[in-house]
Amino acid sequence: MRLDRPLLLLACRHHIYERHIIHCWNIYPSSKINGPDNPLFKKLKDVWNSIDQNSIVLNKVKIEDISDSWLQVQFKEALSFSQNIIRMKTMKKDGCRSDYLELVELTTMVLSGDEQYRLRKPGPVHHARFMAKGIYFLKMYLLLNNISSLTDFEKKEVNDMAFFTAVFYTEWLIKAEISAVAPYQDMKALWQMMRYSKINPVQAKSVIESLKRHTWYIDPNILVMSLVDKNVQERSDIAKKLYSTPRPTTYAIERHQVNLNILNSLMFNDDTPPSLTPSLVNFSYLKPCKC
Repeated sequence: MRLDRPLLLLACRHHIYERHIIHCWNIYPSSKINGPDNPLFKKLKDVWNSIDQNSIVLNKVKIEDISDSWLQVQFKEALSFSQNIIRMKTMKKDGCRSDYLELVELTTMVLSGDEQYRLRKPGPVHHARFMAKGIYFLKMYLLLNNISSLTDFEKKEVNDMAFFTAVFYTEWLIKAEISAVAPYQDMKALWQMMRYSKINPVQAKSVIESLKRHTWYIDPNILVMSLVDKNVQERSDIAKKLYSTPRPTTYAIERHQVNLNILNSLMFNDDTPPSLTPSLVNFSYLKPCKC
């Protein structure tokens, strides 16, 4: 059937970022377990009833232990983002699910020195979504000294995944539903991973590959969303580029993708994410789609 009207081919934002973080987790053995009870997460359940939340000393990420100055900035921004979400009661106003708020609270606890919220009893692990696993990793990191059955390798996995979840994934997931920030957020995520690859190349590599496979929102046809994103400094340049592009008389019925040669040529080593404007090559407006 032909609709004879413009359509946008878009992927679910939450699903895209689920894929990114799962690729990151796949480098660890616990990701290979498909049963209802992951042995790693079960170790937290096994000790939960013996933990006194009123007297425990929580394990925290200390910024002074981070030697890389760029990563220190990411740490501060992630903490500030989570604190603002809680302070402004954004999720309660929007009626978000309680596990989203729990993820933000745990992130704040892991990254801050003094803020503390109630630790909720570990729930089921949903295989379809990573967020439940992210919550487990954050709780296990906070309670690392109380789970004596963890091996050294398991402790490293918990450390790595909790840090990645707190510093990168939480903000990615919470912002995923905001369409206006999608182009900038995707470019920023790729920039973060390119920079992070110099610090943790094994973890970052799989995420970079996933990000480059899912460039839906930095597609030239979707970048128009960034015109209402206050984080995008070059909005006037993007608008001029769009305005100067002649409207075609015919349209190719296909999914446009970002030119990877252009993407790879961007300045990912700078202290700020690359400009979105170079991605506007081959912009061709919306096009009718056969359905």
